[in-house]
Amino acid sequence: MKMMRVVLGVCFLLCMNVSAQERTAGVALDSQMTWTAMSSRVDAVNNRVTATNAQVSQMMKCNAKLKVYAPGTQGADAKGCVAVSAAPSSLNIQSHTQTLCVRGGYH
Repeated sequence: MKMMRVVLGVCFLLCMNVSAQERTAGVALDSQMTWTAMSSRVDAVNNRVTATNAQVSQMMKCNAKLKVYAPGTQGADAKGCVAVSAAPSSLNIQSHTQTLCVRGGYH
């Protein structure tokens, strides 16, 4: 009878130990999955920021030439720059006048 208690006690302890190992392994796996998901999202955001920086850089280059960045449009050069068809002061006056008319003002 005493031997039976010892065997049952050892079996109980072994079962508890295996359960604890499974729980620890499960938590580590969940943490790893969370870090992997977060890492992939950070990489995706980093790629978007890199693409945006490239477009802004190209816009700045076109603006330095007094052109507008519009890739794929008719009249665009190899870098996507298009010459402005009207003088900037004329465009400013036209947009200001149109804004006044829409708001009910006069010109």
